[in-house]
Amino acid sequence: MKRFDILSQLIKCLSRILDEIEGHTSSHAQGVANSSISFADEFGFTLKTQRSLYYAALLHDIGETTLPHSILYKNGPLLPAERKKIESHSVVGYKIVKNIPSMTEVAGLIRHHHESWDGTGYPDQLMMGEFTRAKQILAICDLNDTLSRERPYRPKRTNEEIENILNESKGTRFQPDMVEKFIKFKNNTNIKKNSLKKINEIKDSGQELSDFESQAYLLAISVVFSNLIGEKIPFLATHPSKVALLSVKLGEAIGMNKNELFEMKIAAFLGDIGILAQDEKIYMKKDKLSPEDIETINNHTLIGERATSEITSLPNVSKIIRNYHESWDGSGYPDGIKGSKIPLASRILRVADTYVALQHDRPYRKGKQRTEITESINTYLKNIADPSLVNTLMEIMKN
Repeated sequence: MKRFDILSQLIKCLSRILDEIEGHTSSHAQGVANSSISFADEFGFTLKTQRSLYYAALLHDIGETTLPHSILYKNGPLLPAERKKIESHSVVGYKIVKNIPSMTEVAGLIRHHHESWDGTGYPDQLMMGEFTRAKQILAICDLNDTLSRERPYRPKRTNEEIENILNESKGTRFQPDMVEKFIKFKNNTNIKKNSLKKINEIKDSGQELSDFESQAYLLAISVVFSNLIGEKIPFLATHPSKVALLSVKLGEAIGMNKNELFEMKIAAFLGDIGILAQDEKIYMKKDKLSPEDIETINNHTLIGERATSEITSLPNVSKIIRNYHESWDGSGYPDGIKGSKIPLASRILRVADTYVALQHDRPYRKGKQRTEITESINTYLKNIADPSLVNTLMEIMKN
């Protein structure tokens, strides 16, 4: 499997989360990616640089997944502290992406996609010579696509309005000739058609990985992306890794094969990824949740399913994520299926997820001690989980 395919699948998974935040039909990240690699043709970049630009465009706003909804969806002007928080998203994205193997150049592009030619941008106030062509391409394509879409605080701009705004940014946000070239390019290029051709070119030139290398790479990126959940909801920082560890132990104990164990492990790391598109305040509540809050929380598995459907090399992951909050007695969500109709990997994740959650503090309760956990397993968990898996869990706990 090519490294490009692995990265593209997982990056598109995160891009789907960003689209959930911005609106289900937004596709902003893909729009910026298509424009960026097409416009890059005007400058004779190598395929390696074009590939980095494509990845960076898809992930340029990844840091926004950790921002409070109260700021992201604010209709009025931002306060200085809110503005500072918004501006932090490029640094958060940089810190996350630089931990992915072979993505150093991509991380740098993400960090600087809001820099300006005259040094007034953020976060590092780069200017002129430091503000490379690739960074300018990403920045101008991002601004163009953003202006073409509706936002909570303004309607979408017309093409004429966008060109006026771009022209006004000559010599300040962008190098003057960059604006002129971009406007000419935009008006004379079928961006969608051209980008498909460029995507195939950079894909075909990518590195081929062995099955072992592919799985290791998939796991490494999934772990990095799961860290975003902890950035947004601190008490969930170690939750995915602990659920993954216990799930594998349970799976091994009942004889699951290596491929089944691997898919389940990826599902464990990405199982709560839908939370990134939701209002963090619901998860931080100490009081009783309203019916609306419960409905929102229950929806995170469906968001996770939609996002992970992009991981076509592991087609069962999205199904596992959709069903891992189903209950043995049919009282779970989202479909209320019960018993053996629930996929085995989902049943295992339900047991592991509940057990790990019981161990740790939550805003509404303290973590339970071992004896309390055993009592909870014998009462609560036995009603909602596969009885045979509960017995297996009890054996693992003994050892």
